[in-house]
Amino acid sequence: MDPNYLVSALNNPNPVTGWWLGREDENSTTASTQHSRTDMSRPKRRIRPHNKSRRGCLNCKIRRVKCPENHPACENCRGKGLVCVYPPGLQNKNDVQYLGDPARDVSSQLAYLQPRRQAAEFTIADMSLLQHFITDAHPHLPIGNDDVYRRALPALTYKHEYVMHAILALSSSHLALLTGSALPVEALGHRQRALRGLNQAMSQAPAEASDADAMLAACYILTFQSSYMLDGLTDYIMMLRGCGLVTGLMRQRNLHGSFSIDANSHIKHMEAQFGQFPTIDIRIASDGIRSLSLVKPLLQHPVEEIFYRLLFDVLVSLEQSASCAAYLRFTNIVNEFITLPQSEVHHVLAPENQISQVLMAHFLVILAILSPITSLEASSRLCNVPMAAMLSWVENICMQMSGKKAERYLIWPKSVVETIRASTSRTGVLVDDVLALILNSPDRLLLS
Repeated sequence: MDPNYLVSALNNPNPVTGWWLGREDENSTTASTQHSRTDMSRPKRRIRPHNKSRRGCLNCKIRRVKCPENHPACENCRGKGLVCVYPPGLQNKNDVQYLGDPARDVSSQLAYLQPRRQAAEFTIADMSLLQHFITDAHPHLPIGNDDVYRRALPALTYKHEYVMHAILALSSSHLALLTGSALPVEALGHRQRALRGLNQAMSQAPAEASDADAMLAACYILTFQSSYMLDGLTDYIMMLRGCGLVTGLMRQRNLHGSFSIDANSHIKHMEAQFGQFPTIDIRIASDGIRSLSLVKPLLQHPVEEIFYRLLFDVLVSLEQSASCAAYLRFTNIVNEFITLPQSEVHHVLAPENQISQVLMAHFLVILAILSPITSLEASSRLCNVPMAAMLSWVENICMQMSGKKAERYLIWPKSVVETIRASTSRTGVLVDDVLALILNSPDRLLLS
């Protein structure tokens, strides 16, 4: 596989007018001591000169305060609920950090960050974003690699800085959607820098397994961040292709790093869950089949026919209460996106191609309907994954097709999305909201 092809498989994101560079806060924080009245009457102690310790943690260095140097996490970091990072060689071998909730084991591998180089660029706020990534925002794919994201991946940021930028981009986007706040400009800047570094890495074959690990991690992280962006549909599909292409390259070159990329590991994991697969109301699938069937006479391009058939097969399986078959057939759609020639992918994504846009809207709604099944890919943490942006993609397609011939073929996707939106009072829709609606109130999703 030509590694240069990997670069061409990833579209550049929409240009951003400015770059955000993380800067160290110029206002250093100093500790103040409260004195009692008796203390105030005492003569002030003369401050003795002392040698500055070089054994403090990264956060204290950034904040320019004295580090207590407690292991595994210093008192300053514990008090602020931050990830405590010590310079290389100073981290105790068996250190395990428990910050905030003791039940959460936050990775101690961050000690491999190079403090002299990273401290000036990554701020204390970035360390909080990193902690959020490790505990709540890291991808659940590839299946069975949670510990890689939590423990092994942070060490890769020492050599592959673009991975750190990808982490910060995803964590910022995840928090913004959970809180209903605007996407920080920092997230876009980190994304741009991550994409630049990833494309540069992809311009040559990985020299060792850790290089491939970094590429694959960045692809998955940026794929998930794309799914949180209101205009991220094209990026999402292209980054999915990147995940598949890098995985294929790793298998081809026998690069076995931290990630488990066995071709059958995904299916093996889900096979163990097959007994727990819920049955989705067949009436929802029947509505989808009727909607999709209206499009069939309009298909012209071969890739449209392929896309249509794959979508139709998923809905038929759901209508037959064959949840396992529906899931497996849905994975065929994802695999098709990965293996299609670039020109055909562009045809599917082209905004001016009305039929492909209608098919894409059906794909996204089917993805939402399958959430009770796909949620089994990971632990309950997946229920906190925001879906608001993906719903917006369907809404954007419906808006673009308004007044056009294709509008009549979007009645079902539009109705499903509107019902999902109306089902929650949250600032942002989560997978958990969609799952509850489909399993507990399927009647609300039916066309009248």
